[in-house]
Amino acid sequence: MSILCSNCQKLIGCESFHTDPDLGPTLCPECGDQYIAEYGGVSLSEHLDRFEEPIMVFNGDVRVVACNRPARRTVEMSNIRPYGLLSGEFLDCRNASLGEGCGETPYCSQCVIRNSVNQTLQTGKPVENVPGLFTGSGENGTCTYRWNISTRKVGETVHLSIHQPATKKAFSYK
Repeated sequence: MSILCSNCQKLIGCESFHTDPDLGPTLCPECGDQYIAEYGGVSLSEHLDRFEEPIMVFNGDVRVVACNRPARRTVEMSNIRPYGLLSGEFLDCRNASLGEGCGETPYCSQCVIRNSVNQTLQTGKPVENVPGLFTGSGENGTCTYRWNISTRKVGETVHLSIHQPATKKAFSYK
């Protein structure tokens, strides 16, 4: 299987050369140089792990470029490599599994995450504390999260943070 740059999607290698499951975002040399320059000589993942709040970084296709450990815990990810996944795939969105995929269902037009990221990408303006509901489907059934979402544009990416997951209710739909 081919390995693509998590940021620009350029082909950079094959899976047989990248066997570490915790490798993190895989960047081409150009994108890697850009991130190291922007984040003071540390990798983007190292930089994001300094923050306690969940942070995800999306590219122009609303694909995950990077995320910190609190973001992985928030969406209850364990071993999956989120890099390159669409937002709904990363968050295990119930609607993204309806067949058309993330961004293609009738419900996607109401998605606070997708809309906030796209708005910031298009305008360059941050979004601050927008309340939203998100429904994910996990191993233990369907969970609904009430999150406040903030975004800001950094280069050609959008950093999304989740503030105060105010309520986490789990309910099963049968």
